[in-house]
Amino acid sequence: MSIKTKIVAGKLKGRSIELPDTQTTRPTKSIIRESFFNVIGREIYASSFVEGFAGSGSMGIEALSRGCKEALFFEQEPKALATLKKNLATHNLTNAQIFSGDSFTTLVKTLNSLPISAYWLYLDPPFHTRKDFEDIYKRVTQMLLALEKEKIAGVCIEHSSLVKFPSDLGDFHSFKSKKFGKTTLTYYR
Repeated sequence: MSIKTKIVAGKLKGRSIELPDTQTTRPTKSIIRESFFNVIGREIYASSFVEGFAGSGSMGIEALSRGCKEALFFEQEPKALATLKKNLATHNLTNAQIFSGDSFTTLVKTLNSLPISAYWLYLDPPFHTRKDFEDIYKRVTQMLLALEKEKIAGVCIEHSSLVKFPSDLGDFHSFKSKKFGKTTLTYYR
């Protein structure tokens, strides 16, 4: 029996997304997805959506359901990739691209080379789930600093509530942070 979650809103509201059966990925909870899209509001219509560390693709699929132009997914774990591909096919989401590989190496290179004018970047690195990921947030910060800033509409990092991100990361300035128990969303522009 497969594990599933529901799409919260938009044209696919109530439909299921399959979740990968793996210990290295964890799904973004419905309450967190809903909160994120409440914060970015109508900006979703004019933006592309990029989900780093995509797992099943729940955030990007939610963005597509809510009317974003396109979604780009970055994931390396084979079971998660297979689930992501299945979810996109099940819902006939053709305005999506999948990039296989480590988000830390493929995301920056890919996004800096693509002709995208504005995108929202959602990063949910695998904190507390993978061995040797003690420096995960330092690596996320380095990745953000390597991106072409003029293409980015905004950034949201889903992270452990035990970690407090700084108000400034290079040219990025935090405008909101919201805690959900063990998980916090921190937003930057």
